[in-house]
Amino acid sequence: MMVKKYVAPSMPEAMKLVREDLGSDAVILHSKTVYTKGFLGLFRKKNIELIAGLDKESRPAPGTLMQTPAKAAPPPALDREIAELKRAVESLREFQGRRPFLPSPFLKFYERLREQHVHSSVLEKYSRAMTEIYYKRDKNISARDAMEHSIAFLERELKSVPFGKGRGEKRHIVLLGPTGVGKTTTLAKLAARHMIQEKKKIAFITTDTYRIAAVDQLKTYASILDAPLEVCYTKEDVEKAKVRFRHYDSIFIDTAGRNYRNEQYVKELEFLLSFREDMETYLVFPMTAKEKDLHEIYHKFSSVPVDKFIFTKLDETDTYGEMFNLAYTYKKGIAYLTNGQDVPDDLMEATRSFICKKLLGVEDHA
Repeated sequence: MMVKKYVAPSMPEAMKLVREDLGSDAVILHSKTVYTKGFLGLFRKKNIELIAGLDKESRPAPGTLMQTPAKAAPPPALDREIAELKRAVESLREFQGRRPFLPSPFLKFYERLREQHVHSSVLEKYSRAMTEIYYKRDKNISARDAMEHSIAFLERELKSVPFGKGRGEKRHIVLLGPTGVGKTTTLAKLAARHMIQEKKKIAFITTDTYRIAAVDQLKTYASILDAPLEVCYTKEDVEKAKVRFRHYDSIFIDTAGRNYRNEQYVKELEFLLSFREDMETYLVFPMTAKEKDLHEIYHKFSSVPVDKFIFTKLDETDTYGEMFNLAYTYKKGIAYLTNGQDVPDDLMEATRSFICKKLLGVEDHA
């Protein structure tokens, strides 16, 4: 068999070159997208590379006509491979939000990730990685194997991102975030966890003096947990409260929930709280917010040394891609997730496996 390589700017042009050179009996053996080197790595152009083959005996001499002899039917396995290659050629498109060609075991997981609004760059990497697994490693892949490969891929993408509270959570634990994200309730859940599960002696500080209801809410939680509470109006009040609670294991600091678009709010936080080495800072996001708003929240609080994220209201949505995207983009860890209002029950320590399975719609039985 004669095998030749053709490179052209588009699939139709590449097919035309094959047809003109080898005739209509040529078979497409392989296709892929390639890029020119460009100048200094810039202005790269995309081309289509085809590997085509033709039986030498069936090739006519230039300028002559030749009757094509009847060909024996290919073996079933080869027939399937040729059919899949043809499907790949027909489905090859620009990756601009349109569904790429993917082997069927992976297609439903790709669609799920797209519905979850996972970043397009991750979708493209997923498509390439799963296609490589299918063609180069195991074409007889099962649905379960496809699921496990998909989970492993997402976990690798978050490999550099820490999950859970980690070791050595600091004594002063502060929650930041805009209004309505559930900071006070989440703070109470964390405090209850420290007291009940970790047998720690806890205390509360609140700087949220803008809303009477917020102070009353935290007073109620403090009373239930039999923990002291200091209401602080100034930086000096905060420092005095820290001195008073110096013999406590964990001090939980609640902050005001205000309009995060107001830069003065973040400046007041920086003035009011000394973000020192003994302070663990969590930025709280609601899963019900739009991704654009979540990114804006992060940028507004980026002047504060945020250690990790907390995501609330998982029970109020079925879309989790934004959670993945924020961790992936900013390489910030996710410490906790909340999925209800019950204190202390509706709080879980985040894990890489749980989040990746949530994205794929896979139940986590761990």
